[in-house]
Amino acid sequence: MIGIVPGTTKTYEIDGDFHCPTPIEGKLYYDPKTGRLYYFSTHETRSSPSTGYYPIWDGTHTYLSKFSNEKYFDDCVKMDLDNLCHTIGPAMADSIRYNQRRTEYQELLKPEIINEDNFFTQIVKGCICAMDVTMVDLFDLASPKLTHEQIETMYSSLSKITLMRMDKWLIWMNSILHKAFTFGVYKDDALVVQYDYPQNRYSVSDASCQEILSSQDDFLKKLIKITMVKTNLNKSDLRSDTTDEYTINNLMTSLNGNKPLSAQLFSRFMDMANYSYLITILNEDGSVLFTFKD
Repeated sequence: MIGIVPGTTKTYEIDGDFHCPTPIEGKLYYDPKTGRLYYFSTHETRSSPSTGYYPIWDGTHTYLSKFSNEKYFDDCVKMDLDNLCHTIGPAMADSIRYNQRRTEYQELLKPEIINEDNFFTQIVKGCICAMDVTMVDLFDLASPKLTHEQIETMYSSLSKITLMRMDKWLIWMNSILHKAFTFGVYKDDALVVQYDYPQNRYSVSDASCQEILSSQDDFLKKLIKITMVKTNLNKSDLRSDTTDEYTINNLMTSLNGNKPLSAQLFSRFMDMANYSYLITILNEDGSVLFTFKD
């Protein structure tokens, strides 16, 4: 076979030309002189739907009728293995491999966002849904490269682990999705502080926040500490009928500890302080891909 021609009801194989020593019933052959395609048959003499309306060739004679579909070889891709090897360069080879792998994973990924997901998990799911990607796209996006097994495991965990940790979230943002983001904290409608990533830039620069900015704390801790300084918020302000002392002490211990702050504790602080936050995920051109607001 040297090519194919898709029809309305079947696909016809182009097996060779009129010099073929053993033509096969029902396959197409072309006349080297004219390039016209013929349907090989030893018992058909008239074009019909069963022959795709191609003119007939019985190995010796040709039979053309007004019903013959005058297809010429220019409609097809004429090639042999030698030509194929010479015409496929690195870019085309990469494209062929990509399309082949994408066919294997052709389903678009649409992970379901549920209420139990913390904002790290929700953001990753939201980005994947907004990007219209398949699993092979995630393989190709990963840089530095991760193995297919690693990415498949990370994607599978999205439906199993609702409380994603910051380190896993940053792998998604940095190594797979490659997205920048802004993280703003608001008191009512007024912006208190904003963090820009990957610039690692905060919107405050006054002396009262310098110690916080120069610390090794993760960005969630810094956002809370800067917010408390900028709004004169203290531990007693967090107490309420619905917030017990244990929860407040747990937050304060975590703020002063060495481990990264969890998304759950950050959200809990925002609830206790009656503040809100907006996370905006950005494409490379600066356009908005996904937003999360609480």
